[in-house]
Amino acid sequence: KQWYQRRVPITAGITSNNQIPFYFVDCEVYDRICRSQHITGYPTLVGYLQSHPSDVDCGSSRTTISPISYHGVFRGQALEEWFWDISDFGVHYTLPHDFHYRCNVHITIQTIDETSALQTTCLEDICRQFFYIECFIPPPRKQFVRSITLARKDGVSSEIYRDNTSLSETFAKDKGLHLFHEPEMVKEVSCYDEPHTCLTLISEFIQSHSRLTLTEISPALFHTPHGYRTLFGGLPVLVVLVDRDEPEQMEFLKQMKNIGESYYRSLAVAWVDVSLYPMWVYGMSPKSQSIGGDGSDWVFQYPRVLIFKTDNHFEASFLRIAGKALDQKSVVNFIQEFMRSETMEPCHGI
Repeated sequence: KQWYQRRVPITAGITSNNQIPFYFVDCEVYDRICRSQHITGYPTLVGYLQSHPSDVDCGSSRTTISPISYHGVFRGQALEEWFWDISDFGVHYTLPHDFHYRCNVHITIQTIDETSALQTTCLEDICRQFFYIECFIPPPRKQFVRSITLARKDGVSSEIYRDNTSLSETFAKDKGLHLFHEPEMVKEVSCYDEPHTCLTLISEFIQSHSRLTLTEISPALFHTPHGYRTLFGGLPVLVVLVDRDEPEQMEFLKQMKNIGESYYRSLAVAWVDVSLYPMWVYGMSPKSQSIGGDGSDWVFQYPRVLIFKTDNHFEASFLRIAGKALDQKSVVNFIQEFMRSETMEPCHGI
């Protein structure tokens, strides 16, 4: 209840838009509600985004969007920026622009007036379900979908749907998209006859093709429950800690993209800017704060690498080589040893 008295800056930051309701919940009184939402620390601020009301039958694609939690300082301006960011989450009625820090994938939806197999409303719902993509519908927005194009931050781009073309033909057409993926083997589905099945397949395809070979960990990646677990597909994650302002460290990071390509189907590779997120970096260090055999404190040297599993926040495997001594060969050996033994030790909490 002590933090509850600080609700004034929170209210000032969030309720500037009076069209969206804002509620406080005392978890000491309503503990069942808080437990059901997996809230374990206080204060916690969560936004719940809903599908837009519509009479269109979108089948299973029309679901409640996952809640988005706030991970930042509880000050009015920061809260307001977060609030407006999530309220604009998912769909933009404009042409695509440069990739925003929060997204790995752009989906461009071209629309038409003539009747087609898929309705634009259903694709908008799919877009709002994935926190790591942004969708663009160039104006003017029409009722039906002509085509869907997926473009990734790493330069891979492909059309994944076109009206009057089967999904199996479209999915298999662009080999670049399958460079690190098994080609999608989908049955012959007529989107006119089975629109719900078609929407499900498109949604699954977007999800399975959205992970990059090297993913930057940003606040948005942790802003939905189990968000990174969904993006990384339950794979172990190799995390590279570097300082973006250090050219030598960023050059080392480029080498890690090669590892991400080689191990794509068995290991996800991600990186964190240590200068931007020092608290995350602290969480990604062993509780023992061990030092290397040469007496140097490797924990606070960069670049540094570790591996964690997405279902375990409090254990990780650490490579006790860091800084200039770290090279690609030592990282590969570290990965291979982890895959043989999966040895973990307590960390402060990822």
